[in-house]
Formats: sequence, structure tokens, C-alpha cells
Amino acid sequence: IIGLGSIGRRHAENFRTLGGYVKTWDMDPLARNRDPAPCDSLDEALNGADGVVICTPPDSHLAYSRIAFSRYLPVMVEKPLAESEAAAKDLVVGAAEAGVPVLVAYPWRYWPPLLYVKQLLDEGRIGRVLSARTVYGCHFEHHMPHHAERPDSYLRDPKRGGGCLLEMSHAIDYLRWLCGTITEVSGAVETRA
Repeated sequence: IIGLGSIGRRHAENFRTLGGYVKTWDMDPLARNRDPAPCDSLDEALNGADGVVICTPPDSHLAYSRIAFSRYLPVMVEKPLAESEAAAKDLVVGAAEAGVPVLVAYPWRYWPPLLYVKQLLDEGRIGRVLSARTVYGCHFEHHMPHHAERPDSYLRDPKRGGGCLLEMSHAIDYLRWLCGTITEVSGAVETRA
């Protein structure tokens, strides 16, 4: 696991709970101290790996993916896949050239209530969907305090992959999964102090 922020630590804990052997690394020595057994270098973390989980800011996903691809390692990337469409395309091309799969971490598809809704839709028990609406957001200081207190957090910078559209893309993913191709989108943005 590359990146030991909140989500990287959760992935490590989940893999360990399932009995997996996990190696972790973060470029920040202080972040490495958050894990019980971090590697001292990226090379050490990747040696002997079966795959790589990238949990770093989005503007670094392509660079870390390229390192994994050079070792022919499958990659799971935290969302958003990249900070721009061009970087996302480069990442997908790199995976194809290396012949390895890439998975974007969208776990809502495995949440039992949504699995049940998907089952009802697939069985036709709900009827034809004409419209769907979702509301998605978070209180920055409450849900992501580790980012709220950092003025350099990538979440504050859309060019680095932050901002609601990229960071909160779970809703877009699960609506596409449940309902099919999105044909129209509208939205409103509000900031409250």
C-alpha cells in the first residue's frame, strides 16, 4: 500500500483482517510511523508484491502506477483515478501496455443496501427508471479533519484532484452502475461557513 493517510491505513487494516500480508510505504516519515510495520523505501514495499494499492493524492496516481506497471503489478487506485482526463488516459494506456488490470476503489457497489437495490432493478421489480437523484456531500471539518487542518491538502485544489466532483465521485459511479448511462446532469454548489 502506497500512502498511509486515512484511507491507506484503512486498506491496510482491512487486508490484515482478511489475513493478507501487507507492506506499506509513504514518502512522509511521519506518515510511515502511523503503520505498525512500514517499509523504509518504495522499492522495499514493492519487492515481492502481488499488487499495489495507491492511496496518495490524485496528482501522484499516474507516477506511482507507472512504477507498478514497470514491474507488471496490478493496481488498485483510490478515486479519483487521476487529477485530469489526460492523466487518466495515460494511466489506462500504461496498464494496457503492461498487460495488468487497474481497479478504481468504488466500494459502494458492494454495500448490501445498494446490492439489494441493484437486484430489485435487475429483476424488474421496481420498474423502468426514468430519473434518479442523489445528494452527496460532507462537512469537511467533521468527515475529513486530517484534510481540514492542512492548507496544502489536495482536497482544496481541483488541479491536484480535489474538489467535490472528483473526490465525491462515488455517487456518479453508483448511479451509473444502478441506472446505466447518465444522459443529463444538473447541480448546485453551496459553501457554508
